[in-house]
Amino acid sequence: MIPIGKIVTPIGKIVTWKRNLKRRKGLQNKDFTILSSNCAGGVIYHDLGLQFKSPTINLWFKPKDYLKFISNLNKYLSMDLVEETETALGYPVGLLGDIHLYFFHYRTFEDAKNKWNSRKKRINKDNIYVIFTDRDGFDDEDFQNFLALPYKHKILLAGDKKYSSKYTKIISKDLENGHLGDIFAVRNRFTGKRLLDEFDYVSFLNNRC
Repeated sequence: MIPIGKIVTPIGKIVTWKRNLKRRKGLQNKDFTILSSNCAGGVIYHDLGLQFKSPTINLWFKPKDYLKFISNLNKYLSMDLVEETETALGYPVGLLGDIHLYFFHYRTFEDAKNKWNSRKKRINKDNIYVIFTDRDGFDDEDFQNFLALPYKHKILLAGDKKYSSKYTKIISKDLENGHLGDIFAVRNRFTGKRLLDEFDYVSFLNNRC
């Protein structure tokens, strides 16, 4: 198997470009907000060449915090984002009331907060898509709470078949303790494919799955 994170070849870059071009041509729904528990939303917006209409970009939540956020969206979006100063993770961490936001891809909290505040103004609350991933401590209780979420368009990307449902996409490759690991790392340097590519997110956004 090609080592995870292997640099994509020039041919792989062309294949990836063609794959994304096909996705962009097939996308019919272009004014939507993806609220994701990790970087999936941002990666999908990038693949599709669309503006980020979501604040959940370049960050991740612990599962129970994400479920709190998505279940009480207006409440948490109205809160001021403040910095969690007692952390040694090497990247900024923010607090919205009682939940933590881990800004893994930001250098400073100020930058993270500015992006959060500007992007949350773009949310289309009439066209929200929820993308959850079974990692970072995800458990059976989280699965049941996910199923109970009052969102028409929601998907769980999971590695364990016990989480199968009409709202689940099972990706049973390269698991970490039965759960998905890094779904964004390149698995094949000649095609540029990632585990995320197992999920037909264009059909999901077009309301076909």
